Amino acid sequence: AAEFASWVLFYRVVLGLEPERRVEIVDPRGAIASRALSDPARHVRIVLNASASATSAAGRFLARTAGAGAQHVALACGDVLAAAERIPAELRLPVPDNYYDELESRFDLDPGFAARLRRARVFYDRDDGGEFLHLYTRPPEGFFFELVERRGGYDRYGEPNAPVRLAALAEIEASPSERLTRLFGGG
Repeated sequence: AAEFASWVLFYRVVLGLEPERRVEIVDPRGAIASRALSDPARHVRIVLNASASATSAAGRFLARTAGAGAQHVALACGDVLAAAERIPAELRLPVPDNYYDELESRFDLDPGFAARLRRARVFYDRDDGGEFLHLYTRPPEGFFFELVERRGGYDRYGEPNAPVRLAALAEIEASPSERLTRLFGGG
């Protein structure tokens, strides 16, 4: 926790970034504390993650990188759905179909639009300001890319989608014994 606060202070002092509210994210292997920092124009955004759980996605990343490093880079994109068509399916993070079933009902999405999101494996969020579409690549060696498209005045990071992304990541990285335990139950 002290290192997390130190990094927030570092980015404030050195780069002049302002911290945003802290968010707790659910990971199947342990909670993750997340805090974004950005410049006043919102062109530069850095998200810091920390976890007390050594097995969470953040904990495993921090262990691999001795506590520092870049886990992913997000790139702004004018049309994430069109970009997704150019990325081979095996390079995209596999998103479970039930995510799209829930998404369609939660936002009352047009069925055609929902089907495009599902085929592309693109995440979606919406608030009063606008819409947010984002796609993650699979993380070979722990590093991945995210393509983001902000429509209207959406200014967040798609936090409601983080638990689904982390569960999909945990499934990819699961050991054979973890898969067997899930399949047959543990106890």
